[in-house]
Amino acid sequence: MDLYSDTVEEVKKENEQDVFLLMFLALPHEDNEVFYEVGGAYISCWINKPTLREAEILALEMIAKEQWKPIKFENWDFVNEASYTEKADLTKEEAEEYLSWLRQALEEGIALSIHCWPVDAEEEENDEGQKVEE
Repeated sequence: MDLYSDTVEEVKKENEQDVFLLMFLALPHEDNEVFYEVGGAYISCWINKPTLREAEILALEMIAKEQWKPIKFENWDFVNEASYTEKADLTKEEAEEYLSWLRQALEEGIALSIHCWPVDAEEEENDEGQKVEE
């Protein structure tokens, strides 16, 4: 998979409290224990690195380590605590969950969240409500 970050001007983090949030569409590797049960997944990666390129490289390394194959780079953004505490469209539970991933990334450098759908699913909606066909 080519790096998305190589196709754009260099992006650097300016605030130490920000982390990169990268989203990928992925399929399980054949040796992944969920290979026969899972049709695919959205993988959210909170990464505490100075540049988008470094964040993307680390995300792809960790996704591979978890036995997933990224097939599409979905998007990226900067996030921080305010991203989750000041968003009216998040439930309290969602905000707490996202904050825990953010804090893990600030402490450990990376946090991954894998949202899977069953292998027999005909289509899945992504976070924006768009249908994704397998």
